[in-house]
Amino acid sequence: MKTIFTFFRVFILLCLLANCKTADNALANQTVIRQAENTPEYFSSEPNMVLDNESCKSPMLDSRNGTKIVLISSRNGLGKYKVTEGTYGVKKGEALLLDCSSGAVKGIVKL
Repeated sequence: MKTIFTFFRVFILLCLLANCKTADNALANQTVIRQAENTPEYFSSEPNMVLDNESCKSPMLDSRNGTKIVLISSRNGLGKYKVTEGTYGVKKGEALLLDCSSGAVKGIVKL
């Protein structure tokens, strides 16, 4: 019985460690692979939200045509946003990277 309990505890610990490593990799991958195309100068938040230096907002809006982009993850004041494939030059497996304090586009990154 004690062996099964110890094995179970080790298994749970390994699962937790593997899960943390995956989350860290997803957030750390913020290297711009190319510039985005036909983006606004900056994206804006919805009327009831204010951009600040404390958090990334979601959704963000393209004021030119009303396109909404949704936050996937954020780190160090930068946010990865899900974009419809083909919009702004974003391909499958990619996201748009924004400066969360201003809404300025940094470029396209891998998911």
